[in-house]
Amino acid sequence: MAKASLEQYFMTQAGLIVVIAGNFYRTTSRYGSRGERYVWMEIGHAAQNMFLAATAMGLGSVAIGAFDDEDVAKLVLMRPDERPGLMVAAGAKGEAS
Repeated sequence: MAKASLEQYFMTQAGLIVVIAGNFYRTTSRYGSRGERYVWMEIGHAAQNMFLAATAMGLGSVAIGAFDDEDVAKLVLMRPDERPGLMVAAGAKGEAS
């Protein structure tokens, strides 16, 4: 996953990496072009809740938006109608190496 994230190798030390994905077709088929905006908002809402939960548990967390979409989709076995939108890495707080 670190390699697919443009070689951000700090990720190898994360205890958890969550890939938040969206199905843009499902939303745009109902709401038109505004549907894409709604998917991005929901991805942000999900990430925010993960950051709050990590903080409540005394963990560190970080958003990762720099990645190769196709590589990440293959690594987590996404369906063809899904696209990765954001990743959240979480784990014990420590010094970055």
